[in-house]
Amino acid sequence: MNKEQLAFVAMVAKEYPAKHPGQVAEDCLALFRLARKALRNAENLSNVPNYQEGDTLMRIGEKVRLMGFTPCISSDPRGYCLKLMLPSKRYNTWGGEENGWGVPC
Repeated sequence: MNKEQLAFVAMVAKEYPAKHPGQVAEDCLALFRLARKALRNAENLSNVPNYQEGDTLMRIGEKVRLMGFTPCISSDPRGYCLKLMLPSKRYNTWGGEENGWGVPC
């Protein structure tokens, strides 16, 4: 895990109402995987003619909502493709609280 991912886990531990630290870690790992899928999806949308998204976005939204956050999914592969809108309105993106906290890949 890199520094950005560790910082993300620490932030989620403060925001996420999970009762067990293991659940926080497990869900963060799932979010990292989903962020990678969102990135691949955005890259394919940019580079592959007639690319169909499939159910990736739906699975991302379900997982994020189960954690109590609101997902923000971008189709631009140059930045965070998955961002969380947090109850505290904290953010780490240039767009401010309207763009939320980016999930690192």
